[in-house]
Amino acid sequence: MWLFNFQPLLLIFHSAQAKLRDSKSGKRSAARSARRRVFLAQFLPAHTGLPKLFSRAEVDAINAGRPSAAPRLELLETGLLRHCCCFPSCPEYLVDQRSSRELVSDRGGGGARNAVNQHLAPLRWPEVEGSDVYVPGLHLACLEDGRRRQRQQHRSHHYEEPAVVAHLSERVNERSPAAKELKSPWLQDAAASLSDTYMQSWS
Repeated sequence: MWLFNFQPLLLIFHSAQAKLRDSKSGKRSAARSARRRVFLAQFLPAHTGLPKLFSRAEVDAINAGRPSAAPRLELLETGLLRHCCCFPSCPEYLVDQRSSRELVSDRGGGGARNAVNQHLAPLRWPEVEGSDVYVPGLHLACLEDGRRRQRQQHRSHHYEEPAVVAHLSERVNERSPAAKELKSPWLQDAAASLSDTYMQSWS
C-alpha cells in the first residue's frame, strides 16, 4: 500500500508559519519603535546633556523652603538626588518620583531609586543615540576618579580615561546602547568634566 509522505509539506508549513510570526513580530517591533520615537521627541530635549549636581547647601536651602509635609530632597554622594529628576528642563524637575506607598515605606530615608530610574528609563531605549544615551555608573566612576586625583595631587592629578572606561565597562550591558558609546568623544569629554568637578568640590 502506497503511503504519502507528509513530512516535506509539514516542513514547508512550519517554515511558512515561522516566517509569518517573524513578519508579525517585526511589524510589532517597528510599531513599538515608532511610538517610542514620538515620545522621545518630547522627552529628550528636556533630558539632554548631564543632570545638575547639587551641593549640601543647595539641598538644605530647597528643603527649608518646602512645606513641612513635602518629601525632603535626599542628596547622594555624587551630587544627584535620590528620588528626583535632576534635569532642570524636565517638567518634573525636583519632583519626588515615588508613589505614596513608596513614600510611606521609605519614611526613614534612603530606599532604592526605582522610581526615578523608571522616570529616566527612556534614555536606555535602543532608539536613543549619542550623548543622550544613559550610561550606568558614569557619575560614580567619575567621583572615584576625582577622589583618586585629589589624593594623588602630589604625584599625578590628571584624569585617567582608561580607569573610568574600565569601571563603566563592568556596569554596561554589551547589548545596551551605552556599550557603543564607551569610546565616544562626547563621553570622554563628559567624564573628564565630571572628574574635574568632583576633584574640586566633592572629594
